[in-house]
Amino acid sequence: MIASWVLALGSLGEAVNVSPEAVDRAVREVLSDPAYAEALKARSGAMEEMLRWLSRAVPRLIGWILETAVELHEAAPAVFWLTFLALSVLLFLLVMHIGWTLTVAFRRSPGTGAGAGDPEARRERTRQSVEILDEARRLAIEGRMREALHGLLLSVLALVEERRILRIARGWTHREIASRLRVPDPLKEDLRELHGTIERVWYGNAKATSDDFERCDAAARRLTSGLLAPGSPEVPP
Repeated sequence: MIASWVLALGSLGEAVNVSPEAVDRAVREVLSDPAYAEALKARSGAMEEMLRWLSRAVPRLIGWILETAVELHEAAPAVFWLTFLALSVLLFLLVMHIGWTLTVAFRRSPGTGAGAGDPEARRERTRQSVEILDEARRLAIEGRMREALHGLLLSVLALVEERRILRIARGWTHREIASRLRVPDPLKEDLRELHGTIERVWYGNAKATSDDFERCDAAARRLTSGLLAPGSPEVPP
């Protein structure tokens, strides 16, 4: 909760040009507010009460299940083993379903669904990459260097998805994608230049300059040409 407040205050401070010191003071005021401490205490008290209830209820439930199983085994062994087998199969299917669902949710790239192998769909993603690149250059002309640099990275990532060089999970950040991306050796320095500059500008609060954009634009051009080359790496569809 504190982290979300800090992020919200940071975004607000950036929008209205508030200094980091002012944001820090605002956070300290919130943390030192007695009402905030009381709210935390009330919330933790409710959680502790629920944990105490669970600590009593769970052993009782397990004990009841074991007693019932023993009684059933003694009264009707055939029914007991049939029930045990059915529950075992059900548990196995449940675990398999959970594993499959998590795999789909966290590991499958958005481009591996319906239409991922359609040449028209792949051409459309290439067109989107070009459009993002053109938009980034337009932003640079307008002097919006920070947004322009971000657009350069997005254009390269769109092309990475189109070429199926990396299966991008939905929850990955740009840093995680860049760290997993395997590019030919001549392009590694371009990738470091592009991603490093954007990290410095977006997360290090460095000022983006026209020189930064020109270097990153040239790196993005070389990355794009290299990724579109016939010998560029691809993962299986």
